[in-house]
Amino acid sequence: MTVKIVSRTELGSSSFDHQFSTIQRRVRKPPYDKGNYPEQVWHGMLQIPRPEKKEFFMAEVDSQLVGRIGTNIATSYPGKGYIGFFEVDVSHPESDAIAKALLESAGSWLKKEGAEECIGPMNYNTWFAYRFRVDNPQNQIFLWEPINPPEYVDYFKSFGMESLEVYQSRCSDKNEKVAEATEKSYQKALEHGFSFSPFEGEDFLLKNMEPLFKLSLTGFSKNYLYEPISFPEFQALYVPIFKTFDFSTGHLAKNEKGDIVAFCFSFRDGNNLVIKSIVVDPEYQGKGLSNALLHLCSKEAVRQGLIDFIGALFKKESISGNNLSVKSEVLWEHEYHLFSKKIT
Repeated sequence: MTVKIVSRTELGSSSFDHQFSTIQRRVRKPPYDKGNYPEQVWHGMLQIPRPEKKEFFMAEVDSQLVGRIGTNIATSYPGKGYIGFFEVDVSHPESDAIAKALLESAGSWLKKEGAEECIGPMNYNTWFAYRFRVDNPQNQIFLWEPINPPEYVDYFKSFGMESLEVYQSRCSDKNEKVAEATEKSYQKALEHGFSFSPFEGEDFLLKNMEPLFKLSLTGFSKNYLYEPISFPEFQALYVPIFKTFDFSTGHLAKNEKGDIVAFCFSFRDGNNLVIKSIVVDPEYQGKGLSNALLHLCSKEAVRQGLIDFIGALFKKESISGNNLSVKSEVLWEHEYHLFSKKIT
């Protein structure tokens, strides 16, 4: 068997991009196809002008598309390169060889471009999809978390990649306990002149997109491997998300001047309240705004009849992630890893 690797540069974007965009649909099998993106989304991702240094590869066996990978040089971190957009037909008898050929192609390109370390899976940067789920991924698959066949983790490890960062989602019982535990923080925030409002109304996002964007850039700036993005890129990311999930439990905080200084992206998923992001302006950190927002989100969740509380995709050892689970008993955990390998 011969694995043929074709690059975007070699084939040309007009022909390559359409084929590349169909591969996820071709190779993903249930239940891991639950989170598949439409082909037009993948096609649009290839058209994004940044990062400037990027390349994509497809794998063919007997003229059949059986895998793909993308790679790019990190914009803000000299010496680091990312690999993502990874897909392999795990049912193919030579899937190990296909994955190896794709990963080696990406690694060779990164080395040629001067990278000293490859990190993945990551589609461009941490604003987009990244990380693999490493526990039993057939158990409770959610659209908001990384969805991948377990073989993908094995392929990365066989390539010599080791765990770089660990993230978790934790489900706790119950929202009313969280609301009770954070009541004092909310009352204290009111006493200090902060006001709060929910994410409600069809025009909420339109009215608040720009201040949320500015606060996100500031609030996320300390995150691992953070890279700034433009306002149009932010819009392209978050508008579809707001159309996909019910964010009616989310809240934002304002100072006495009426400026947005903190927000909590939370949404409902079945009977669960999912806390995705809590962002506080560095100038206002340490004032209990995170817990005040948690109080309002969990209180609204109780009003809507949502039972359990999920802190989603936080770094395992982060203070924020741990604080989300100590309020009540942990019912289950999902774990995700970001991997890396030195390029020699």
